[in-house]
Amino acid sequence: MKNTVIALLTAAGVAAGAREVSLINNSNFARGLLHWHYTGNGKAAIVKKAASFADGTLSHYFDLGNLEHADPQCAMPANRTFRFRVRAKGEGTMRLHVRARQMLAGNAVEFATLSSPEYSLTKEFKEYDFEAVDTSRFTVFHDKISIECSGKISVNATSFYYLDKKAHPLVFYPEAAVVRPGDTVKVTIATGVPEQKLVCDLYCGQTRLSGYAAPEREEITTGKDGSVEYTFKVSNAASDGMRLSVSNPETGVKKSFFATIVPEAQLARFREYGKKISGKKHILFLGDSLTDYDRGRNYASITGTFLPEAWSFRNAGVGGDTLPRVYARLTGGKVNRPEMYENLFAPMPDMIFLLCGGNDTKVTFSSNYKKNFTPVTTQRPLMEKIVQELKKRAPNAKIVLVTPLDSYLPYQKSLTETMAAQKINHNLFGLPGPIADYSEKLRLTAKKYQTGFLDAGKVFRSAEDLQELNVEDDGVHLSLKGHQLMAEIVLKHLSEMK
Repeated sequence: MKNTVIALLTAAGVAAGAREVSLINNSNFARGLLHWHYTGNGKAAIVKKAASFADGTLSHYFDLGNLEHADPQCAMPANRTFRFRVRAKGEGTMRLHVRARQMLAGNAVEFATLSSPEYSLTKEFKEYDFEAVDTSRFTVFHDKISIECSGKISVNATSFYYLDKKAHPLVFYPEAAVVRPGDTVKVTIATGVPEQKLVCDLYCGQTRLSGYAAPEREEITTGKDGSVEYTFKVSNAASDGMRLSVSNPETGVKKSFFATIVPEAQLARFREYGKKISGKKHILFLGDSLTDYDRGRNYASITGTFLPEAWSFRNAGVGGDTLPRVYARLTGGKVNRPEMYENLFAPMPDMIFLLCGGNDTKVTFSSNYKKNFTPVTTQRPLMEKIVQELKKRAPNAKIVLVTPLDSYLPYQKSLTETMAAQKINHNLFGLPGPIADYSEKLRLTAKKYQTGFLDAGKVFRSAEDLQELNVEDDGVHLSLKGHQLMAEIVLKHLSEMK
């Protein structure tokens, strides 16, 4: 156990374990002023791809549902450094504001605003950073950001991040758990720092959306080896599972350990698959948000809980990725979040699963939903280039190409109909035609290069509870049930390997 934890810390490095997640929807105004609200004596408009207004305030309210789906820790801001960045030009001055929602006693809610210094605008676009720490322990989450201008302003890019600085990582062993109500869970928490004080908040439920109450709080201290064991029982009242949120009170670094409740029959199948997996291997998961989101309780994490102790895995999925982006990451191109592919082949993977295509096959409103985001003529050439690069970088690895998943279209169409009526540019995800065409190209690529081929889309389409496999927010991203089904597909495939 001790050697395993030390190895995990070594792999994590000295940087903070939390990743930066921008919380602003429509951050560069590609969808007009969607999600943004203007107050003032004039009006706001999009001029040359920038939000332009005068003598007023442009505000954005965070969507806590999407925020928690992407990374629940983003809704835990106390003592964390945030950065609100705005790229703007104009005449006059600007101030940036971040509003905190605070719960002082019981369910009473109050608001507090943190404000930047006054910035003087210039005639050319310039980035302005407002960095601060919300030190109030009563802050539940930040719910609104605002750009206040006296004069005239044009804004063409924004971002809002929580930054974890100068901090040691938090590592859990095991990384996650799959449980039943009443189970006892033991997890080792490691920082690599002896006698490090930590705060543990145990929630009955995995996100605020599941309706959990106030957590049970306990302060603990790591031992001489920089680790400490924490034990808890899964409550019978938990709907989706338990979340253990661990924070370093000195640095603000936080990380969550998830114990996910899975139906008994499915749990039995998981265990049977796990018994058939042997040896020692390292798995690399590549993909888009379906692989990236819900870490600790997504399909990669669930799969990992049923692998033999000698096995290991790395989840290098990146939300928003497409075939061109995956290829660019593998070949050193310019991409967002490049750290996700750092030391990608250390340790060298024995298996590589690639689940991509959801973003490639989305169709654009501007083409009357006819053109794919990644042109159909470039999809297969890119698939082949990616396979060639993977074979070159990991010559002995078994590559498994996984078909993309359909969206639950009633949810998708309810979103797109509103935007279409307002003629706001957008995309429609998961239409059966583009998905089927992409999947066939993937099958032919797998046959040509003798890789594995996993038709996950076919399994999803045959599921009885199709509506429950995607979140209601968009019908695209996987729900917990969707992740559990995807984990079963992967575990079954691993159990059948020769």
